[in-house]
Amino acid sequence: MSTFQIALVLHVFGVIVMLGGILTAGLAFYAARRRERPAEIAAILSLSRWGVLTGAVGFLIVTGFGLWLVDLGGFGYGADWLVATYVLFGVSNLLGAATGRAPKRARQLAERLAADGDRATDELRRLLRDRPSEVLNHVSTALMLAVLVLMVWRPGS
Repeated sequence: MSTFQIALVLHVFGVIVMLGGILTAGLAFYAARRRERPAEIAAILSLSRWGVLTGAVGFLIVTGFGLWLVDLGGFGYGADWLVATYVLFGVSNLLGAATGRAPKRARQLAERLAADGDRATDELRRLLRDRPSEVLNHVSTALMLAVLVLMVWRPGS
């Protein structure tokens, strides 16, 4: 197996880890929205934290091995498709980080409510249905899919 192939396998592994973390965080959030009791909501949203951590580890793997692949493949760091990838990847991750605020506040509130009678409030329901976060999350997902298309297609290379 060549050095390029090893770097590619590790890069794809990072993609799988990152996307697995992102999916875990997102699915936990949507699962929490379907629960009524704050204790259940808090427990499910705590899984989201592990997804975020896993996604961050995947992000580091993807970035490190991706940059190594650019070097090994001789693509040039300034290739148009790579610059577009850097921008889309960065914006997607920034939006993903921004959308985590409402779920974090929802988890914290759910933990407090669980300790104080375990009854949901309108504020908790509002945080779980935060429309701006949901829209930004979908935009972030679409940008990440665009990155995936660019990585597979590599226009101009």
